[in-house]
Amino acid sequence: MKTGNSRTHQNGFTLIELMIVVVIIGILAAVSYPAYQDYSRKARRSEALSVIAEVAAAQEKFYAENLRYAATISALSTVNASFTASPYVTPSTNYSVTTNTTATYTITATAQNLQASDTACPTITLTADGSRGPSTACWK
Repeated sequence: MKTGNSRTHQNGFTLIELMIVVVIIGILAAVSYPAYQDYSRKARRSEALSVIAEVAAAQEKFYAENLRYAATISALSTVNASFTASPYVTPSTNYSVTTNTTATYTITATAQNLQASDTACPTITLTADGSRGPSTACWK
């Protein structure tokens, strides 16, 4: 039999220790979430760049067959069956793509839905002479 002052040892965490862990997780989330959102916006831009390249190729093919550029995306349906609507909305619905022509063409992808928060590149453009807009950062 034990005599004297005996204390039992308790296992577990104190409230202070738990609060420290919660604060650390909160700080990590506050730092990483904006970076994740920026990465996601940049990843969604790749869809717009892909569609712009498809429209440009379709415009050049249309020109080779008709000696003029198509005035609308839907006019390009003769060379690319997926371009049936003007404006063309990308499969993820994050971009609306249009084209306009005079003697040359300009293809414009306008951010919408989830991508509307992309203030760095709200529109991405490509002209017939290869000029890209609004900046080269939007094309990376």
